[in-house]
Amino acid sequence: AECRTANGLRRWRMGPTDEIVTCPGWNLDDIELWGLVSISSVGAVQLDRSAYATTDAAAIAVRDSDLDLDPGVADQALVVISSDTENGGETVLCTELGTHSGAFSGGIALVAGAAAPDGKLQVAHGDTVTVSYVDADDGQGGHGIPRTDYALVDGAAPQFGGIETVQLGD
Repeated sequence: AECRTANGLRRWRMGPTDEIVTCPGWNLDDIELWGLVSISSVGAVQLDRSAYATTDAAAIAVRDSDLDLDPGVADQALVVISSDTENGGETVLCTELGTHSGAFSGGIALVAGAAAPDGKLQVAHGDTVTVSYVDADDGQGGHGIPRTDYALVDGAAPQFGGIETVQLGD
């Protein structure tokens, strides 16, 4: 759910248990607050994590009030996500969260393997994942400004460090 205020957009997601919501008294149960998000002409793109496993899905958020072209419908925005393995990248369609919000979300599955134009991003351990889009107008005189975010891929299995026996004092 979300609530647009003069200060931005407040968004929350229901928790995995009983999903109880009562709005008049703000009785919220099992809720995860994402915080206050400021939406302006200065665009931003963000990945949901700073590191991914090779089998994760990457969630992508875009904030740019200029992409809200029609206040009556949920608009769409395109981003490109790439990795060191698939440096040509994949295009991801992000859909506006509600109408007239300027906040968009999308996602893509990450898979290990050789690069392929298959709607999934191929990655390998140690890769850097880069998501980007071009902010056509930042509202401050800038045009065609690239906006990016980065994350690492950690595909290595945990390593066992050994066992040590320690004698406690008498």
